[in-house]
Amino acid sequence: MSQSNNKITRAQIDGIKSSELELFKSMIIPFNATVEQYNKDDESAIVQFKNGVEKKHIESLGSYKIKPL
Repeated sequence: MSQSNNKITRAQIDGIKSSELELFKSMIIPFNATVEQYNKDDESAIVQFKNGVEKKHIESLGSYKIKPL
């Protein structure tokens, strides 16, 4: 398996409180990522990473649940 296969380009990230959304958006800027959609009812966001990123790097941002899409 090549290293590029381990990279995530799109993910659903759970556990983002609406009051923390702007902070979360600023935390993902170094990953060249944007929030495509946010659902405040279940506190989840669909995030697009322009360049693939390893799951362990996303996990280092906080206690979020990451589901690659």
